[in-house]
Amino acid sequence: MIVKAFRLGIFFLTILIFFRCGLRKEENINSIYFDGDFYLIINSDDSLNGIFNNDFAIEMWVSGIDDSTIHDRVILSLARHNRDILQLREDAKYLSQLIFTLEGNIFRYNKLEDDYRGHRFYHICVTRSGNIIYLYMNGTIIDQFPILIDLAIDKILIGASALGFSDSTLWIGYMDEFRIWSVYKDNSAIQFHYNNPDKLCIHYSESCINSLKVIYRFNDRLRDIIPNEAKGIYDAMVVGNITGINWSSKSVR
Repeated sequence: MIVKAFRLGIFFLTILIFFRCGLRKEENINSIYFDGDFYLIINSDDSLNGIFNNDFAIEMWVSGIDDSTIHDRVILSLARHNRDILQLREDAKYLSQLIFTLEGNIFRYNKLEDDYRGHRFYHICVTRSGNIIYLYMNGTIIDQFPILIDLAIDKILIGASALGFSDSTLWIGYMDEFRIWSVYKDNSAIQFHYNNPDKLCIHYSESCINSLKVIYRFNDRLRDIIPNEAKGIYDAMVVGNITGINWSSKSVR
């Protein structure tokens, strides 16, 4: 009887350990790993489209891999009619180069240090004020650009270009979080987010929270849809093959 009770106790202890380990494993998911086999797409509507014709900000925390590629790898594209209007990508030949394109104009920046390759998440922010777009990295402004055309878009692509979805151009790297705001973020707000990636507002206010239109935290193992935790709409659709290995414990925090 004692042996039986002992075995029963061991059984329940094993179940408890398994449950706790399994739960901890799920809680440790902090980022999504783009392995060149899938990308995310957000189909725009009039409301989301209108954001980009006014002041806005896009933020993301990304980390690349230590491999050169044949073609440039696209991190982000704001697109219309299968044309990239605004794009961020990594240079295929020069691993230190971040490429920013706007309305067909190409700008290159040697800003990706060795620690970007699988060791550290970089905070990248693209924000608009009036007719000027500003590009920030890790809390510091890199450049600014005048907007000469309408920025109306019909989709947002994360990890792919609107020009084609071949495996050779799909991005490979980690993303911890992705946000879209319907307001311009000034230097102090961007530095605050860079230094405090777990916070949304310097001081809590309804206007700050309401201006957050999209946020993907990538904290759950999902296969088809990445839910928008801001407003419940603008979920990101997964296009391609995503598996358990695409969810990572790597984190900016």
